[in-house]
Amino acid sequence: AEKFLLRWESTIAELEANELAGLELFKERRAHWQQLQTKKQQLLDECHKFNMEFPADALAPFAAIDAQLEAQSQQWQTYDAFLDELQPILQEEWAIYRRRPYILNEFIGRWEGTVHGSIDLPAKRIRQQVERLQLTLPILQQLQSDALSERHWAAIFHLLHRRQSKPLHAIQVQDLLEDMDALQASATEIGSIVRQAASEQIVRQALVELDQWSVTAQLKLIERTDAAGQSVALIKDYQEVLNKIGDNQSLLQSAKNSAAFDSFSDQAGLWESRLNTLDVLLSSLSHSQRRWVYLEPVFGAGTLQQEHALFKRIDKDFRYVMREIQMDPRVTALLKINNISTIVNALETQLARCQQNLMSYITDKRNSFPRFYFLGDDDLLELLGQASKDADIIKRHIRKLFPGCHSLSIEQAANGNHYRILAVHSAEGDELRLSQAVDMTGDIERWLNELVAVVQETLRGQIYECYNHTNGSSDNLNEQLLRQYASQVLATARALHFTRQTEKSIGSMSLAKLQKQLQAEISHLVAMKQQCDSLHSLKLGALLLDLVHYVSVVEQLQRHNVMQATDWYWLSQLRYYVNGQRQVLVRMVYAEFEYAYEFLGHANKLVHTQLTHKCYLILTQAMHMGLGGNPFGPAGTGKTECVKALGGMLGRLVLVFNCDENVDTESMSLILTGLARCGAWGCFDEFNRLQEATLSSISMLIQPIQSALKDKADTVQIGERKVSKHDG
Repeated sequence: AEKFLLRWESTIAELEANELAGLELFKERRAHWQQLQTKKQQLLDECHKFNMEFPADALAPFAAIDAQLEAQSQQWQTYDAFLDELQPILQEEWAIYRRRPYILNEFIGRWEGTVHGSIDLPAKRIRQQVERLQLTLPILQQLQSDALSERHWAAIFHLLHRRQSKPLHAIQVQDLLEDMDALQASATEIGSIVRQAASEQIVRQALVELDQWSVTAQLKLIERTDAAGQSVALIKDYQEVLNKIGDNQSLLQSAKNSAAFDSFSDQAGLWESRLNTLDVLLSSLSHSQRRWVYLEPVFGAGTLQQEHALFKRIDKDFRYVMREIQMDPRVTALLKINNISTIVNALETQLARCQQNLMSYITDKRNSFPRFYFLGDDDLLELLGQASKDADIIKRHIRKLFPGCHSLSIEQAANGNHYRILAVHSAEGDELRLSQAVDMTGDIERWLNELVAVVQETLRGQIYECYNHTNGSSDNLNEQLLRQYASQVLATARALHFTRQTEKSIGSMSLAKLQKQLQAEISHLVAMKQQCDSLHSLKLGALLLDLVHYVSVVEQLQRHNVMQATDWYWLSQLRYYVNGQRQVLVRMVYAEFEYAYEFLGHANKLVHTQLTHKCYLILTQAMHMGLGGNPFGPAGTGKTECVKALGGMLGRLVLVFNCDENVDTESMSLILTGLARCGAWGCFDEFNRLQEATLSSISMLIQPIQSALKDKADTVQIGERKVSKHDG
């Protein structure tokens, strides 16, 4: 026992002197003491069997030693429990620990509280180790990064003075905490390695995403039938793909800003080149496809023959590219098509040239026939390509060129080589049989110009003929005249008679007699209307509306005792005259207009009121001064209808344009050019809704037109175009 005490004291002294000393010898000494205690008990038992007494002085050291050992062991057993609890944490695999680092935090917190009030040496040792573990926590937290690879771990183990690294799956927590001083000393270098790894991971992930995108990203295709009835695959949504390419370029750019980019510069440079090339190719191909879709039906229909050979070559290359894309629709597969950059660049250049030539062709056609300005490009191209071959095409578009004309009477010529236009019809069936047939041969603008001239000449002849064959009396109008002449002819001839009759009555002071004649004529037409078919009834209804107005005019002249044709109350009325060249003239006060002989069909008449009369009066005097008019008032009060009615009474083509946000300066310039060239009136509805900037630009277009009208100039500058102005 005495020898054991010496050994025990030596062990305790070593534990107290050496902070790194283990508890193995301590545990061995305690086990040895237990053996001595067991041996002592066996000796006591043997002595008791033989009724022998064990010497008391020999037992005395045992009690003292046991008390001393128990007191000292209790302190070091706490330290032993601390090490026993720490050991499983140290032996934990790093791959597992990094997912649940809280176990070390909880261990530190628990033992920090356990030894908080203790002042013995084992407690001090525990506090020291807990403090050292706490200092390693930020480093361990950094090392939990997913970005660390085998290469980075090898560098970390080198900093920790480990001879060889371990694979990631074999690393344990104790491999990092084995030398906590080295770990603390290398904290800065370890932080740099972790940041480098994180930077590399950003680049690596970016490249992985790009690789995955290259495998999965595909161009969406749709089938389209061309002019020949063949199916062609087209790319459905370029913008979606271009947006994704832009996102990938941004992703790659952010990776380039990473500190670790140099390690991946070759692979990243390859992707940068691919993405830039794809962006250029798809942007160019998008423009080319849009132009091809626009031009293919035009050239497929045989329009613009002089450029047909060029477009055929372009069409061949375009279809080749689309076939290759259809075979492999992956976006990156576009780069594998032979000479794709050269082909796409040539496509864009040549298609732009074709479109430019087509626009020049369209402009020339519009200049040749100004009413083409009021047709959209698609309708115009269809008309130019097919109208001479297919009579249904011209029938479909005729109302856009001649608003009063609903259909045409067309027959095939005797030789069967072409068609001829014999008559024009209104929507109600009112017919104007042309004085001479118009052959639909040659350029379409030639025979459409001829159609305009023949319609005007026919109306001129029929109005003059009807005026001469009637005298304005009630018994002069019969079924034959109703059948023979269009409503427009009858109304204009009657207006001529009314002017003649009124001025004669003013001179002879027989307005009362004229009033009775007009009332008798109204009664006669009402009786006829009840026995006529629908078309004749419409014609009579229009005449009756005019006659009612004529009666009110005569009554007004009588009320104001008009005795001269130069009296204001008569001058302020719309008055119709015909000169020696059979030209109808319409006068209102000092304004005089030549009747324009536009076929208006059976235009709906507007009831004459004092308000419409004032509107007509102001508009005619404004135009006489070379100005325009701007009827103003709430919606639905008849502003537009009033302008259309005045145009109808002057035999003028009136085109109504609804002004909305889609109207810009260029489209307005085209409209004004067409109006100036063909002599039509333009009625711009809701003009005040245009944006202020657009209104300002349009005013700069209108001003030269007004100046040209005042100066009676032959040409007018509209924007960048110098336009020949129509005489009317």
